[in-house]
Amino acid sequence: MSLNPRQQKFAELYHRYGNATRAYGEAYDAPKTANGTYPAWVSSDGNRLVKNEKVRLEIDRLKGEVASLASMTREEMADYLFQAITTPIEDIGPESPLCEEYAVDENGKIKVKAVSKIAAIRELARLTGMDSPQKIEISAENEFLGMLAALTQSKND
Repeated sequence: MSLNPRQQKFAELYHRYGNATRAYGEAYDAPKTANGTYPAWVSSDGNRLVKNEKVRLEIDRLKGEVASLASMTREEMADYLFQAITTPIEDIGPESPLCEEYAVDENGKIKVKAVSKIAAIRELARLTGMDSPQKIEISAENEFLGMLAALTQSKND
């Protein structure tokens, strides 16, 4: 009961945007009108596809993944992000939590799309506070007082 590639892409885009028209338009490469919007049939087909049982199950599965990430402890999330950064792509299989897409083409070539390492680095830096700028205290008080004293002295001379 698996989805075809476009249905899978639609489910992922619908999960991301929450908009059936946009998800359908992008997943199925629908043409846009002269004013840059999708024609009415795209909205209709998108809403119909959202109601498809297999697609709905996939959207629910994707929501469940997000919910399980939300229930992670800080340490579990840091570990997951560290794994995303350090795991080589050849070590990521279809059941790996780091796998976003996995396909085998007609020639037997495996294609894997994993969690973005750059995004994981950014999120780990944010989680650990490493993205905050270093605080540097600058004090010009001594220099200012010295200049003021020199001006006062030269004015009195």
